Amino acid sequence: MKSTAFLVLLFFITCFGIPEKLSAEEKATFHIPALYHVGFWISDISKARKFYHDLLGYDEPYSLLTPQGDLQMAVMKVNDDQVIYLFPNAKKILPNGDNLDHLGLVVDDAQALYHHLIKAGIKVKPVHKARIGDTIITCSDPDGHVYEITQFEKTGELLKNRGKFNAKSRISDHLVSVTLHVKDLDASLNFYVKILGFKVKQVSPGKDAILIVPDGSDTLHLVQSNYNNRSVIDYRLEVVDLAKAKDRLRTKAEALHYSFEERNESGKDVLLLKDQDGTVVVLIQKQVG
Repeated sequence: MKSTAFLVLLFFITCFGIPEKLSAEEKATFHIPALYHVGFWISDISKARKFYHDLLGYDEPYSLLTPQGDLQMAVMKVNDDQVIYLFPNAKKILPNGDNLDHLGLVVDDAQALYHHLIKAGIKVKPVHKARIGDTIITCSDPDGHVYEITQFEKTGELLKNRGKFNAKSRISDHLVSVTLHVKDLDASLNFYVKILGFKVKQVSPGKDAILIVPDGSDTLHLVQSNYNNRSVIDYRLEVVDLAKAKDRLRTKAEALHYSFEERNESGKDVLLLKDQDGTVVVLIQKQVG
């Protein structure tokens, strides 16, 4: 029987041809080690804080205000290198419920990545300093999902708050995966694998694929669909002990009038929660080894 690795290799050779060996000058000089954040439009900041802070246990180390003094973005800290962005503006949520603003990745050399993307023919905004002090570039995948790719700086809010606001009450300290709808899986694989350098964990041609960030373990699960669905099917948080997490959630959920669903996926138990805008958060058991 052919191994999964062989079938994946055969699929890529069939779809994209045999990759040419890169010269020393063409090899990527940047590294993408992790997912950084998910960013969503929300309809009510008070309800969002109730879900993300009171229920999931995340602290809010900093926020951004508009020039008029209104709240532009609230930040929920997952760990020293990952956050969840919340943008309060109900008008930005699409009729189908899609409330994704953008996704975030980490890079160690934004300038090198910028030149790599330009060379690959990808439209990308020039490298610049974000308002929170980090160096970023922004680009989109073939489906228009926007990525903010960040090089952390000492002047940035994330590094300035390292070691702080890591609440003991948080349900998870690792944003491990995001599940995205895509319309053309082959086009997405070309972008993520051939251009950004994601590694293929598994692929079902015409259906879905699980990709691993180039220099880490976080994943993207791409699901092909021609329907007008929400961009983000779910995002996943890893917990050390799912049974204990369920007990903690049950106590909090009852007090806060939330509910969660227990589900089995391929023989593994998971917990599903929804925030007030229908964003699905899945808690999964951390894998040992």
